[in-house]
Amino acid sequence: MTPKELNSLLLTAVREKVPKETNVANVLMDILSIGKEAIYRRFQGEVPFTFSEVFIISKKFDISLDKLLGLYVTERTLFDLNLSHFSNPVEMYCSTIDQYIHTFRKINPDEYHEVWDASNRISLLFYMKYEHLLKFHLFKWLYHRNMIYNNQEKIFYDRILLPKKLIEKQKEFLHVLNAHQHISIIWDKNVVESLVNDISYFIEIDLIPEEEIRKIKKELFQFINDIEISSATGKYNAGIDIQLYISNIQFNTSYLYMDSPSKKSVLSKSMS
Repeated sequence: MTPKELNSLLLTAVREKVPKETNVANVLMDILSIGKEAIYRRFQGEVPFTFSEVFIISKKFDISLDKLLGLYVTERTLFDLNLSHFSNPVEMYCSTIDQYIHTFRKINPDEYHEVWDASNRISLLFYMKYEHLLKFHLFKWLYHRNMIYNNQEKIFYDRILLPKKLIEKQKEFLHVLNAHQHISIIWDKNVVESLVNDISYFIEIDLIPEEEIRKIKKELFQFINDIEISSATGKYNAGIDIQLYISNIQFNTSYLYMDSPSKKSVLSKSMS
């Protein structure tokens, strides 16, 4: 049984629980706090529902997962079980950056090696240079995990502050990154459009004030300008050799691959 078939089973169970005239996509967007693009990728079976998403859906609609999946035998991974065990969201976020740092440090920068970043979204490799884009990335990450509520009250974007620990991790990551002089990037063709759609979604639900929108917009234009320069010069972030490719097909997920004579590492990037 394919992941697409498993997604279909869950969606069928949801449709049985709601009135026929109800738009299931809109319902799940509200329940899971994800955008239209993300929910339709799950509808089409391109991306599996994560374990936490399945839990939220099954709890909301009183769907028995035993009944839904117990009759099927499969060796496939049913859902993404990349769960973090931290009560503090900053600790969770920093732990993911630590994964990047640890992966990069596995490779000796003095020996020949290759670093490939294949992404369906703009990764931390680029966010780190831009304060407001990084802040938006953190805000979206918290929102998707239902962590921007304080006593049931929503916390708006302008109330999110980048913690000192996160800034220190950011500097550490950039320092480690700068030791690697050759990086190749492959981007999903919709990578910038997806970011713009994410920003637009939070503007539409009135979580980003006008002044903050201007700051994000300014940095987004700066980011696009920097990427254009990097594409033309083959250089990024004060001397790193970079090759940037745009894929003609969409990626289902994102990976960081590092290869050297002594080490090979692959990191599946879960931050969205």
